[in-house]
Amino acid sequence: MPSTFSNDDERALYVAIGTHIRRERRRLGLTQRAVAERTGHNIAWMTHLELGHNRPSIWQLLEVADVLRVSLLTLLPISALGTGDVVTLQRRVAQLESILESTCRDYQRVIQ
Repeated sequence: MPSTFSNDDERALYVAIGTHIRRERRRLGLTQRAVAERTGHNIAWMTHLELGHNRPSIWQLLEVADVLRVSLLTLLPISALGTGDVVTLQRRVAQLESILESTCRDYQRVIQ
């Protein structure tokens, strides 16, 4: 199935994810270095993640969310998915929900 996301939508999504990660990290009073170390990454990776330059895997986002003590959904801002018509937005939300449900099932199997 071809992607319904444009390059601009994708860039906006990663920038928004980085912004949410930075907000949550600061809320906890953590440094980029602390989060990077707790997730097994270096500070450059964390810096690029917060700037939206990295394209983290769902697993990497789960690791970051765990360190920040937030749900994965907290890091995935729906508003960054574009401003298309309602049907397109609903389709995108449904795609994300499907991916998240599958990922959560996989994650639960891994931690058990």
